[in-house]
Amino acid sequence: TANTASPSWTYPATGTYNVMLIINQFTLCADTTFATIKIQNLLNPYFTPPPPKCMNEYMEGFMMQGTYSNAATLHWDFGSKATPSFSDKKDPGKVLYTTGGTYPVTLTVTENGCTKKYTDNINVMQKPEARYETEFPVACELRPVHFINKSTGPAPLTYAWTFGDDQLSKEESPYHTYKKVGTYSTNLVIASPN
Repeated sequence: TANTASPSWTYPATGTYNVMLIINQFTLCADTTFATIKIQNLLNPYFTPPPPKCMNEYMEGFMMQGTYSNAATLHWDFGSKATPSFSDKKDPGKVLYTTGGTYPVTLTVTENGCTKKYTDNINVMQKPEARYETEFPVACELRPVHFINKSTGPAPLTYAWTFGDDQLSKEESPYHTYKKVGTYSTNLVIASPN
């Protein structure tokens, strides 16, 4: 019960409620009107962020969860650095970020005039880039060749070198001695912690 012209009322549970308004009660000029109000469940959308990915790799697995009905309208906001930046689908599919960082993702759900937003962060890692050079482009037999690592990426990086002669190294910038004259194909694979 309320005795004001424009009351605000909080209903204790979902359901259908009948509301009666009486104007000028107990006078000769009284009037009464009725309305029915349907109270829905509170919207409670959320999502679990997908695992971190490197930049320029598609992120997938943005699945909406929580309390809402099939009649709800959805809006995902991935931010201006994402492609696509927005989606109105329950499962927005693949999303691409071209720079590393932590980005907020907002899911907005609207149903029966109610709107609820949920925001969580996703992590996009800088992709490591393997680069190296040798101290000298030509080396002498039985003389160590210095491989100078110029790789970039989030630390700590791990290194896996192959020298083309069945020898391996995990050092950052190794020295390697070739036992025979020849041309060798060398390779460096790096990885970041995530």
